[in-house]
Amino acid sequence: MKQTKRQLAIMNMLQVEKSCGITDLANKLDVSDETIRRDIKEMAKYGAVEKIHGGVMLPNSALEAPFLRRLEAQRREKQKIAKLAASLIVDGETLMIDN
Repeated sequence: MKQTKRQLAIMNMLQVEKSCGITDLANKLDVSDETIRRDIKEMAKYGAVEKIHGGVMLPNSALEAPFLRRLEAQRREKQKIAKLAASLIVDGETLMIDN
């Protein structure tokens, strides 16, 4: 699917907001609600977005993509850090990791 500039703008807003209302998108993009509905209908047909009552949201798989990309980024370096950390932990100790 080749996206229009407006559809790309919708996707950019969804990346930040996760979900948006039709009227909000129309106001921000200075177009009619019906124009936004047509864009969303086409985008939903290809699975890029999920239509919800009065708005649109990213599908669950789209929300997971950034995490999966970060998981793969700098894999070797992360493995080196993990090995070093593991070497510092003695049996019976507890290690807690948070983001």
